[in-house]
Amino acid sequence: MRRLPLLVLLCCAGALVPGAAHAADTPKAKTIYRDGPTARFLLDGVWFDRADPADQGLGQHLQRQTSTAGWSRTSVPKAVNAGDFSNQSYMGLVHWFRKDFRLPSRDPGSKWVLRFESVNYRAKVWLNGKPLGAHVGSYLPFEVRAKSAKRGRVNRLVVRVDGRRQKFD
Repeated sequence: MRRLPLLVLLCCAGALVPGAAHAADTPKAKTIYRDGPTARFLLDGVWFDRADPADQGLGQHLQRQTSTAGWSRTSVPKAVNAGDFSNQSYMGLVHWFRKDFRLPSRDPGSKWVLRFESVNYRAKVWLNGKPLGAHVGSYLPFEVRAKSAKRGRVNRLVVRVDGRRQKFD
């Protein structure tokens, strides 16, 4: 059975950067677990995030946007409402995260999987503008196959996080 390399993400939902291009990171082989499995690459380094208080990001096609205009530098994991005790924060927020990266050198036939350690509460994931999957639930790891990952070019990972609480009837 062939091992699938993982690009491990630490995303928790919860300085303005100009629209110019930035250098994409190439993940280094490392693990977040001392005794964790091998063939894992952590997607740390520069990330970007963007609040979406009116939930218009899908209509604006943020998942396909190439410019970083309107996005802010950040790091993950991140709870976007940490320290905000307002009613709005308590009811939840929609927030977007983005990471540009190049695939590490591996066997050209490698299949890639993106693992999220936790996203609170609903997540939709795109790679290079193509949908990879969705997940509902917090504090639960989940994985999606990175079917549209490209060798030799920048890959753009975008995650829409919807932490809003829903009304129950």
